[in-house]
Amino acid sequence: MSQAADRERAAEMARWLLSEGAVFLDTETTGLDSRDQICEIALVAADGVVLVDTLVRPSIRIPPSATAIHGISDADVAAAPRFEEVWPEVRRKLDDRHLIIYNAEYDTRMMFQTARPASRAEWSLPARSVACAMKLYAQYHGAWNGARRSYAWQSLGNAIIQCAISLPAEIRLHRARADAETTRLLLMHMAGQRV
Repeated sequence: MSQAADRERAAEMARWLLSEGAVFLDTETTGLDSRDQICEIALVAADGVVLVDTLVRPSIRIPPSATAIHGISDADVAAAPRFEEVWPEVRRKLDDRHLIIYNAEYDTRMMFQTARPASRAEWSLPARSVACAMKLYAQYHGAWNGARRSYAWQSLGNAIIQCAISLPAEIRLHRARADAETTRLLLMHMAGQRV
C-alpha cells in the first residue's frame, strides 16, 4: 500500500471512531517505570464534554522530575481520591464505548499498575475497543522509521504543531484533561473536521 492510501485509512478510522462517540483518556503519572502510578486521570467525550477530570493520590511519592513535567506535586494530591475510588466512575463512563488514548500501551499499563494488587487479576478495560491515537497519527503523518520498519511515532506536542492546531489558552500540555482534549482535536483534524 502507498503512504497516501495509509493516510486515507487513518483518516477513515478517525472519522469512524468520532462517529461512534468514542471517548478520549489520558493520565499523568509519577514516572515511567514498573512501580510508577497514576496521579491524574481524565476522560473526554467525542463532543468535548469532560466526563472525568481528577487528581489521584498514588501510594508512592511524586518525584520532582515528574512534577517538573506535569506540575503535580505530593501536596496537590494529598486529599485526592485513590485510584480504586476513581476507577468505578471511569469504568462506568467507558462501558462499551470505543476508547482512544495517545500512546495507549503506556496509559493502559499505568492503569493496571495503579490498580490495587489484589484486584489486578480481574482488572480489565470495559471499552469496546482501545485505539492508539499515536500509532494512528503516525500512519496519517507518514514519516517512515526504517529501523522499526513502520511509521515514526510523534509526540502529541509535535503532532499538533505538524497539523497547525491552535490550542485554547487554557490547555496546558502534560495535564490529563488537556492531553485528552488535544488528542480529540487531533483526531478531528485527521477526520477532516473543523477544529
